[in-house]
This record gives sequence, structure tokens and C-alpha cells, in this order.
Amino acid sequence: VHQRGSIPALGPPFKLPTNCRNTKSIAERCGAILGVSIPIREDAPMGHEPEIIQLASSEEVINRVSNLLDEWISKGRLRNSQVAILSPTQKEHSSLNGRSTLSNIKLVSDTTAWRDGDGVLFSTVKSFKGLEADALVLIDVPGEFNESYFGQTDYYVACSRAKHILVVLKNG
Repeated sequence: VHQRGSIPALGPPFKLPTNCRNTKSIAERCGAILGVSIPIREDAPMGHEPEIIQLASSEEVINRVSNLLDEWISKGRLRNSQVAILSPTQKEHSSLNGRSTLSNIKLVSDTTAWRDGDGVLFSTVKSFKGLEADALVLIDVPGEFNESYFGQTDYYVACSRAKHILVVLKNG
């Protein structure tokens, strides 16, 4: 019996032993991050190999993300609601500080506006946990992991949010 307005007990968590979200290429990359093999469905598509790119400046990040958005959205391959940009930090502390658009595409921080197609979502990795995107750009990845700022587990979580396309832009 539960009180009105409360959530009933749901029981212990249900473990999903097989990855059903990502392509084989992305699942393999995620497994490599943690040094484990992640079981994936045999019929999962191989998909594009995740791109890991080292960039030296915020300007290079802005240019690369703009080019990706142009390729994916402006050329009609994907909708705004299929693409997300993740960072370890809030936008004002990221390489995209001060940007409200890239490649004439609006950046939104609200998931409802994103799902409605109002723009591409910019989110922190921690805020995006539990969500997914068909194409994902992870920016401002530090050269060395620091568990109090952005650790290996955070990196895994961020990369595993991409269903089909993953591009990681590491700091140079």
C-alpha cells in the first residue's frame, strides 16, 4: 500500500546484460574505456567508428562542431532532436561559451525544446545521464582523467549516450 502521490516500491534494479543502445563500434569504444568487453546484440549494426580528435583551442572546437552540425543537420541527414553536444562543464565554462548558435543552428539547454526540434541540445555529461542521442559530440574532454572533475566513468557514461555517431573532441 502506498500513499497518494508517493512512488510505490519497484523492487531491486533489473540488470540488462546486453547493450541494446549503441552500434557495435560505439559499444566496443565504451568497453575499451573501462577495459571490459560489453556484450552487444549480434544483429546490432557495426556503425561508424567513433572519432577521437585532439584539438588545441576553443576556436578549433567551435569550428569542428560547426562543421559537424552543418554536415549532419544542414545537409539534411539528421534533425536537431537527434543531435546533442555534451561537455564536462556548463556552457559558460566550455569551449562554446557565449555561443547561442553554431552553423545557423540554435543551441538549447532544455530537453523539451530539444525533443521538439527547437535546436541542438547542449548539456553537461552528468545532466544527460539516462538520455541518448543518435549523434553526439563530446567536447572539452581533458587529456588526463580526474575523478573529482571528469573521470573514466564520466567518459564512459558520455560516450555510451551516443546511439549511432560519436565524435570526441579532446583538449590538446
